[in-house]
Amino acid sequence: MVEKRFHNWLELLEAGL
Repeated sequence: MVEKRFHNWLELLEAGL
């Protein structure tokens, strides 16, 4: 689902931060 992908990129963003 899109929500799962959203969380995926969100986690990547947090990891980058």
